[in-house]
Amino acid sequence: MVFSINDKEILTKLYKYELFRSNEQLRIDVHEIMAGKTNHKFFAVPNQFREDRKAKKDYFGFGDSEKEALQDCLDKIKDLPIQVIIPYDT
Repeated sequence: MVFSINDKEILTKLYKYELFRSNEQLRIDVHEIMAGKTNHKFFAVPNQFREDRKAKKDYFGFGDSEKEALQDCLDKIKDLPIQVIIPYDT
């Protein structure tokens, strides 16, 4: 199926994962590119359940499959405190 969107727009299908770490919880959203131009077919974004906090782009995962993007993200955030991944002052 071909989706008609504007130039520079990206349409994604979203897959959600949750990582439980000690007393904290981190959600990882994996986006599948359905329409639009990007370097990879999938990207993964770590986030918390608050709209006012955004993850640093250094911790985004990329890949040509859902699993690749998720694993890339997990590799980047492994052993890091959540407040480093998603700073409180953003």
